[in-house]
Amino acid sequence: MTASIGSILSVARTALTANQAAIGVISHNLANATTEGDSRQRAELVAGRNDIAIALAGLRDAPVASLGNRSIASAYAAAVGPVGGDVRAAADSADTHQVLASQADVRRSSVSGVSVDEELVQLIRFQNAYSAAARIVTAADEMLQTILDMKR
Repeated sequence: MTASIGSILSVARTALTANQAAIGVISHNLANATTEGDSRQRAELVAGRNDIAIALAGLRDAPVASLGNRSIASAYAAAVGPVGGDVRAAADSADTHQVLASQADVRRSSVSGVSVDEELVQLIRFQNAYSAAARIVTAADEMLQTILDMKR
């Protein structure tokens, strides 16, 4: 069953008009809720008419001239499909570039970077050498003091 856009819009307008009338009834009931003697009105929508749903379902697969006689569903798929592929390709490219940047950073650090462990080992080594030199100077000073004390 093919439905024209005009007939679908006509059915939709009828449905909107019915719902607008129901909203008007509800508004009246709310506005007069505290009014003495005012009775509650009821909005009745006729059940069983599914022509709107059928018309909308038919519109999804109906050929549309402005879309090159393609349906809305096929035009949507043709528009969204490449975008999804482009997004996936961009995400993959970003992941690849992140891995490459991380590897380059590791290589740079291994070649020209400062190793904290190596620097701490060197620091301890120089501290020990300084301490040894200070003991030698102290020993020499004590020997000189002893020699000077012998002459007095």
